[in-house]
Amino acid sequence: MSAAFTGVKFVWPLPLGGVLFLVSDYAIALHIFQRRLQNARGFEAIVWGTYMPAQLLLLLGTSWMV
Repeated sequence: MSAAFTGVKFVWPLPLGGVLFLVSDYAIALHIFQRRLQNARGFEAIVWGTYMPAQLLLLLGTSWMV
C-alpha cells in the first residue's frame, strides 16, 4: 500500500449520496423539459425521496472523513 493512501478509508455514503442527487436532478429535468412526470404527487415523492437522503448521506460521508 502506498504511503499516500495510509489512513484513507472508502466512505460509502459519498458516492451513494451523489447518485441519489443525480437521480433527483434527472427527475426534475424530465419533469421540466420533457413533461414525462405528469403526476404531481409522484413527482414530488421521487424528488424529495431522493434529494433528502442524498443530502444526508453527503453530510454523513464528509463528517466521517474527519
